[in-house]
Amino acid sequence: MNDAERRKNDEALTVMFLIVEDAFLDDIGDTVRAKDAWEALKEMHTKFGPLHILRLMKDFFNVTMKPNESMKSYLGRLMDIHRKLSSGNYAFTGRKVALIMLIGLPKSYEALIINLEKDETNISTAMVKSRLLVEEKRMSRNESEDVTHEERALHTKNYQTQRRSAA
Repeated sequence: MNDAERRKNDEALTVMFLIVEDAFLDDIGDTVRAKDAWEALKEMHTKFGPLHILRLMKDFFNVTMKPNESMKSYLGRLMDIHRKLSSGNYAFTGRKVALIMLIGLPKSYEALIINLEKDETNISTAMVKSRLLVEEKRMSRNESEDVTHEERALHTKNYQTQRRSAA
């Protein structure tokens, strides 16, 4: 390695040491070349044993949307697990991923699921994602409108009470 290559290598190693979680520093601590450190990390994060695959599959099929979790976050968690399974050569079709997205939804999305069942032959990951995000916005808008109606009703009731006591 010449001086320029050595400097780039040292910079790359420094960045890797700063970014990598502490748990993995021991695995790359003895490497001299950035490429060797990269290969060690790559092998650790892409080579999955049968137990790791089983755990990922269990997580994938049991992902549920948490209370107060955004749809974007829920879909991100699910797709992250799917990406890990795919890198271990255990990818599912878009249709199966779409159906798994629907499995983990709360009861408030039941009407959408029933609606999607009517056109079940065209179910795809992209279509379900977009429908879920639109439905979340619609539900959020309806909730804020309900709050506005309640506030108006309360304001009207208070106004009438004040008028009576003033008279």
